[in-house]
Amino acid sequence: MVTSLPQDAAQLSRIILSLDAENADLKARVAFLEQQLFGPKSKKMTAIDPTQATLDLGDLSDIPEAANDDVAPVAEGPKQERRSPSRNIGRLPRHLPRYEELIEPESKICPCCSFELHCVGTDVSEALDIVPAVVRVKQTIRPRYACRACESVIVQAPASARVMDESNVAPMRLAFCLAHARRKFVDVVKLTSSSEAGR
Repeated sequence: MVTSLPQDAAQLSRIILSLDAENADLKARVAFLEQQLFGPKSKKMTAIDPTQATLDLGDLSDIPEAANDDVAPVAEGPKQERRSPSRNIGRLPRHLPRYEELIEPESKICPCCSFELHCVGTDVSEALDIVPAVVRVKQTIRPRYACRACESVIVQAPASARVMDESNVAPMRLAFCLAHARRKFVDVVKLTSSSEAGR
């Protein structure tokens, strides 16, 4: 900020021109930031500064290629088939209470070498379950067990069948809905037949 103004007209015009240029630059910045904050999402730019593309990064051909000294481990034994990824049916709300149902395999003994299997992970699936006046999430936990001796076998209990494919509704919830729908239907039939009898 200028504290005292010079008396020369040329110096005053230079100061005015520099202040005008600075003012125009600040207005452009404000307009850009307002566009980023309040503009439509399709018009918003990424967080990358557009001037970054013009930076001189030097000669990138001098950078040596990364050496891949890691030797990929060779898997011994039968390969397990990969399951096709299932469709995401959504997450259930975190505020609902949860209870767990643990499904263990029938045997924790390795079928190959008869050593004891150890747990190497679990699969957790969730289904919306309802007890009249109580809504909760049923978590089904299926631990995976592997043999430390032969390292070729992974055992896991099969998943319990779902009532409907591609759904996270527990059987009790479906039974509750069906019973409620049946009650409504019976009430409507009774009401209809009683109104017809009164005619």
